[in-house]
Amino acid sequence: MQIGEEKQGSAPTTTVCMSARIGERLEDLIDRACDSGFDAVEVLLSDDSDISWTLSEEACQSAVERASRRGIKLASVLIGAGKTDSVGPPSAASRLKRAVEIAHWCGASTVVFPVEPGGKDGKITGHGDQAYAALLETFTTLRFDAMHVGVVIACSFGRAGFITSVSDARSFVDWVNSPFVGVSVSLAPSAGEEEWLTLLGHRVRHVLVNVDAPNCEQAAAALASRGYEGLISLRGELSASTRDLIRRAMHIGVR
Repeated sequence: MQIGEEKQGSAPTTTVCMSARIGERLEDLIDRACDSGFDAVEVLLSDDSDISWTLSEEACQSAVERASRRGIKLASVLIGAGKTDSVGPPSAASRLKRAVEIAHWCGASTVVFPVEPGGKDGKITGHGDQAYAALLETFTTLRFDAMHVGVVIACSFGRAGFITSVSDARSFVDWVNSPFVGVSVSLAPSAGEEEWLTLLGHRVRHVLVNVDAPNCEQAAAALASRGYEGLISLRGELSASTRDLIRRAMHIGVR
């Protein structure tokens, strides 16, 4: 029994994947996914993971082959930490461009970009209005890089500080004006993120659900009731029973 990529009665548009833990080896992530009946994973792009900033195209293809042998797809790349002063890209723009390139090599459809201000370690330059202007400048050309390889960039604004409302997020996505740039929403219904899901609509391109939260099933049901079709990452202690709970709530077809 595996969570598939199809909603019953529709085209394959929804992918549910298991998100990597910090420092987790790819083989261990694949083992966890197989044990819990998943066929897709979200890998962490960081210096201390198998998917690192210095990875070559050949190494990415090798990782894809290792996963494929177990029936696992690398569906999403989450940008993590990196020593950008020594081995990683020096700016948010080049860092993100590199992430898109690696995602493309890995066959992943999405890059999740946690937006943080501060200007160091690949963060957006400045704070407040300056950071917002820098973020827009970053995507002036980057949106075309993403479109060229068919990789979606989903921006997570949880730590941004300068994008704190649905209106702010919607204005940003509408200014970028690309189907390959959207928003990542961390769904916890008790905290009001359901409103983001509803009001952002098609701009939401990635959803994170923490399965350890007591409202996990409620979060999945909220996605289904709003007709969300896209990438869903599950984080936490996953098991076959959790898989079945999410599958029932989301009405996900099983291959």
